[in-house]
Amino acid sequence: MVSTACYRSPMITFVRLENWKSFEDARLHIDPLTVVIGTNASGKSNLIDALTFLSRCGTGLLLTSALSGR
Repeated sequence: MVSTACYRSPMITFVRLENWKSFEDARLHIDPLTVVIGTNASGKSNLIDALTFLSRCGTGLLLTSALSGR
């Protein structure tokens, strides 16, 4: 018998960026499919950098390594 139940891994559903690069104070609710759009220099890449930083911290990297991308 094959189970049809899906395993759902935990996901981040809300991000608050405070004093992160170009963001003074920003809040973002995240769904399983979230599309980020905006004009040039509106902070899209800075948001991705913040999520990448969180991902690196979640893998156990030291903060200096997570910030530098190594």
